[in-house]
Amino acid sequence: MKICLATTRLQPRQQRVGKQQRKSDFAEFKATFLTPAKLVNRHPVNIEDDIWEQLERIARILGERGTTVASYINAVLADHLRAYSPDIEIWRKL
Repeated sequence: MKICLATTRLQPRQQRVGKQQRKSDFAEFKATFLTPAKLVNRHPVNIEDDIWEQLERIARILGERGTTVASYINAVLADHLRAYSPDIEIWRKL
């Protein structure tokens, strides 16, 4: 009887993330998403109340003074569009 090695191999242990790395990750997150921004040419967007409450909590607790839900949402969406713009262009041509 043969045993498939792929199913019997142990997964490598994940390395623990240290406190210094967590601080670095948070600093990067904060600089990217939670920096106060003045929005011009704004548009209203409707979102679910529970999502709004989560976003408001993140902006209020983790953001700098002056960080708003709108600036947080704007930063998240800008990052999303940057990340997916090559795929969106390909999908548009399908």
